[in-house]
Amino acid sequence: MSCSNSNDENETTVPESSVIKKGTGNFTYTDYEPFKNKPIKVYYSVPDEDLTNIPVVLVFPGTNRDAVNYIQPWESLSSKYHCMVFAIEFPELYYTDNEYITGNVISNSGSFIDKKNWTFSIVEPLFEYIKSQTGNTTANYLMFGHSAGSQFVHRFVLFNGASTKVKTAISANAGWYTEPSTTIAFPYGLKNSQLSEADIKAAMNVKMIIHLGQNDTDPNDSSIRHTPEADAQGLYRYARGLYFYNKSKTHADSNGYFFNWTKREVPNVGHDQAAMAVDAAKAFFE
Repeated sequence: MSCSNSNDENETTVPESSVIKKGTGNFTYTDYEPFKNKPIKVYYSVPDEDLTNIPVVLVFPGTNRDAVNYIQPWESLSSKYHCMVFAIEFPELYYTDNEYITGNVISNSGSFIDKKNWTFSIVEPLFEYIKSQTGNTTANYLMFGHSAGSQFVHRFVLFNGASTKVKTAISANAGWYTEPSTTIAFPYGLKNSQLSEADIKAAMNVKMIIHLGQNDTDPNDSSIRHTPEADAQGLYRYARGLYFYNKSKTHADSNGYFFNWTKREVPNVGHDQAAMAVDAAKAFFE
C-alpha cells in the first residue's frame, strides 16, 4: 500500500498509520485478495471535521480512467456537504474495457466468471477499508459514475441488488446501457447472464438515479458506441438514458415490482462530468 497527500497537518481524528489523511491525496489499494496484483488508485477529498458519521461517496470516472480529474469538482463539494469522496481509478494496464464498464461478469468467450473475480466485487471491500482507515462507522455509501463510470454503476446495481450496501447510486450520462430484460442478450440485456427476474426485482429496489445532461446529444462524439444494439437505444447519450429509464420502468410496472429508480435531468449541461457532479451532490444531500 502506498500513498501521497497534500494536507498532512490535520490528522488528529484518523489513525496515525492511516493512508488517508484530511485534505486531498491518493493511495494505491491492493487489499482485495483476488485483485492484489491489479492495484487500483484512489484519489480522495476528506474534510477537516469529525469523520465518524459523515457520508462516503465513491466516484467512478469515464473512459479515460482519470480519477485525478474526477476528484477535482468534489474537493469543494466534500467540504460543503460534509462528506468524504473517493474517486476510483481502474488502470487500463490491468483492467480492460470489459473488466471496467461491464464488471468482468462474463468473459469475452461468453463463460460465467466467479463473483469474487467480478470487478464489481472490489467496491465493498474498498468501502470497508476506507472506514477502517478513517474511523468512519456508516453502514452505507453513495455512488456516482459518469460516462464509462456510469456504465459501471448501473451494472453494479443490476448485478448486486440483493446484497449491496449502496444507499443511493447515480448513473450519469452513460454511453449505452444493459437493459433489465431477459430477452436481450448481454451486455445490452440480461439474456445469457447469471441474473434472474428475482435479481432484477432486487436491483429495482435499490435507490438509483438515471442522471442525464439534456445537452448530451452529439451522435458523432468519438467515444460513443454505434452498434445495432446500442443504436436501438438511441443515437446519443441523452436519448439512450431516456430509453433505459422508460424501458426499466415499463418492466417494473408490468411485473408489479417496486421501482426505486428515478430520472433526473440537468438543463443546459452536456457531457460534462464536473457540472454533473455538482448536480449529483445536490441530489445526494439537498
